[in-house]
Amino acid sequence: MKFTPGAKYVFYCDNETVNGIEFPHTLNTEGTIICDMSSNFLSRPVDVSKFGAIFAGVQKNVAPAGLGVIIIREDLISTERLHQVPKVWDFKLQEAAKSLINTPNVFSMYVTNLVMKHLMKNGGLKHYCELSQKKSSTIYDLIDDSKGSTLVKLTKMPGRE
Repeated sequence: MKFTPGAKYVFYCDNETVNGIEFPHTLNTEGTIICDMSSNFLSRPVDVSKFGAIFAGVQKNVAPAGLGVIIIREDLISTERLHQVPKVWDFKLQEAAKSLINTPNVFSMYVTNLVMKHLMKNGGLKHYCELSQKKSSTIYDLIDDSKGSTLVKLTKMPGRE
């Protein structure tokens, strides 16, 4: 993948579900990486230190809709109030208010907390990623072994070798 030389940041969607594109690894670029992980948040371990910011909605993999997660590198949080930016997107204000500038979706937060506790109690993301890969392999193997009696034609995906 080619990037504009000297780009200050790169924004991408890690798992674009419309066309079925998922990056199997973190992009390698000199710029700060800003990533939308809404479709695959908590689907595999991620080294957050390689990103300037990660954001995701919890509605696909974690909890009912209505809660967003933002993991942002501290040096990217502005130290001065940017009046043209709504308070909800002013990360310095959010940090100072412990993310309570607006009324949070308490039920979604509660379910997210339960999911996080369950994940940690049962082996963490690495365990669930391995479990998911086993399930996927079972399905893909079944389709591959059907000798064409399926209506779905699948191509090999990265990580499915």
